[in-house]
Amino acid sequence: MLNQNAKPSEPSIVFAEDYIDTMERSRSAAVSRPLVLLAIVALIAAACGGGDSDSLTYKDPDRLTLFEIPATWNLYTTEDLSAVTEVPFVVQGRDFTLPVISRVAFEGSPSRNVSNLAQPISRLDFPVGSAVVRSIGPSMRDLVSRYLLTEVVVPYRQAPQSQEILKTDLQFADDWEGVQVVVQYTESATSEDAAVFMASITDPEQTRLFSIAVGCSVDCFNTYIEDIRGIVDSWLVNTNG
Repeated sequence: MLNQNAKPSEPSIVFAEDYIDTMERSRSAAVSRPLVLLAIVALIAAACGGGDSDSLTYKDPDRLTLFEIPATWNLYTTEDLSAVTEVPFVVQGRDFTLPVISRVAFEGSPSRNVSNLAQPISRLDFPVGSAVVRSIGPSMRDLVSRYLLTEVVVPYRQAPQSQEILKTDLQFADDWEGVQVVVQYTESATSEDAAVFMASITDPEQTRLFSIAVGCSVDCFNTYIEDIRGIVDSWLVNTNG
């Protein structure tokens, strides 16, 4: 359970003030969606320590990305995913194709099974996620935008209903940039709500796209909010790779 009386500490993920204000307005407007909004308050206020001894650190073989997941969660490397047709949060559109260079998936089910990754996000009572590196071809580079950076992870704008709970642009040294979003949306296949925390960035030459995303049903998102935040917070990209 979330400790609503805990004293807030300075978070290492800082969201733009404009979207914090939007969240507060949304709380009164979206009465039918209270659970995820309560979770986001905790996402901003709760401390999440790094280097936890109860976490598992993964670094891909090409040393492109690194992140941490809880030690009790299940990790699926490229070899594990060879028989999987779809990995969560890896979308290829009709108007864009971004070939996958590196991918790893993970989930928090008590029973390890790669089929856990194929379930509708909105019906999961445990989080699933993926960290992916994709190439951007020359013909696609003029299309790169904040919109595309999210669409290739979760195309929530096409959902029957969606709401960006929090969103901020990311800008780093040497012109690395991207976007970070917490979104709640209704899945067409289930007519039920899912919630996802994602970050997506590109290199200065826009030749590669790096993303990480974690999500599940709204109730699940609220329950596992600290773990989800910790995963995205721990994600590192090798800018010299």
